[in-house]
Amino acid sequence: MFKSKMDKLFKQLKEKEALSLQPKEDDIVILPPKDKPFKATYRGISSKTFEKVDAYITNEQNYYRKRIIFPIYNRKNELISFEAVSFDKEVLPKVLRPKSIDTTTLFGFENIILNNDFKRNDIVFICEGLFSALSFIEIGYKGIFNFG
Repeated sequence: MFKSKMDKLFKQLKEKEALSLQPKEDDIVILPPKDKPFKATYRGISSKTFEKVDAYITNEQNYYRKRIIFPIYNRKNELISFEAVSFDKEVLPKVLRPKSIDTTTLFGFENIILNNDFKRNDIVFICEGLFSALSFIEIGYKGIFNFG
């Protein structure tokens, strides 16, 4: 009888855990509309690196105005957030993120950790900011950031 009760309890816990792991409607990330790929060198980062992290530009008439969008994927290549960075001094605030996403437990660019096109596969630089991580990616190393 005890075993039967424990099995039932564990089954209920597993079902509850499975439900909590399913994405909630509020947690779904929708990227801003893409206008064009980012093709310039900006802050010492080449267009090749921007392409590697799937960065693109939004349209000036869009809510995000003219910003570079950095989709943020986890190691499973699931979209979990994005950074919208203004490269025009007139467009404020400088950085926008989805309000529904808690970034305190996230890292950006961790999906590229598994790629093999870096100089040293056993080194990862963990940075505070996005452009610091991009700088390491630019010179051929793996860089991730923790959203400042």
